Formats: sequence, structure tokens, C-alpha cells
Amino acid sequence: MPIDNNHQANPNCTVVGCAECIDDPAKCDKCDSGYAINVASCIPCGTIYDNCTTCEFIAGSFICNTCDVGLFPMPDKCALCDTNVPQCIACTNDGITCKTCKANYVLTSNKCVKCSEQISDCESCE
Repeated sequence: MPIDNNHQANPNCTVVGCAECIDDPAKCDKCDSGYAINVASCIPCGTIYDNCTTCEFIAGSFICNTCDVGLFPMPDKCALCDTNVPQCIACTNDGITCKTCKANYVLTSNKCVKCSEQISDCESCE
């Protein structure tokens, strides 16, 4: 049973996660977001790498393009944002630039700095 008939060229498409079956209802031509096409089927990105949200199959390899919030894609996994910027909980897709720090930390020059180190006698900040 198709996930979304509104986006399928063939409303009888039987491939789970498929957005478009053009000639054959058992052969997917384009997958929904969150799936990667492999031959004629759609593979959920989260089964390739945990927490992977968008992916693709290129030259015989699965590639994760985006991960859940707080993670960024690496060649073989989704890694925590604080891998490159300690105390970071949200970062850009390359994992280099922090967008948000953990509670009681403030973002300064792409570093998460404890509030008490920024302002004396400060115990928490937003």
C-alpha cells in the first residue's frame, strides 16, 4: 500500500516509502523524503544510520545528508554536535558551527562558554 497517493505518478504503487512509480507499481522511481532509493525499492534513512533523517544512494553507497537535531552526518554515522564544539546541542550540518549551547552556557565566537565565565556571579543564562 502506498504511503501517499497524491505524490505518485502511479496510484497503484506498492513500494513503501515511494513518492513516484511511473511504469511499474512494484518499481519505485523516486522515494519520499527520509528514504533512499536502491534499485527499485526505498530504504528508510534511519535503518542505514541511527538518527539519519535524509539520505541517498550514490555509486553503490548510502550517504546520510542530515541527522536529527543535536547531531550532524559523518561518513559512517550521525555524531553529536558537541564532538567539535563542547557543550553544543544544535549545530550546522557540517558539525563545525554551533547554533545552540546547553543550559547555563552562552555561545561566544562559536564556543559554548559557561555563564559564570562570561559574567561574574552569574549562575544561569539564556
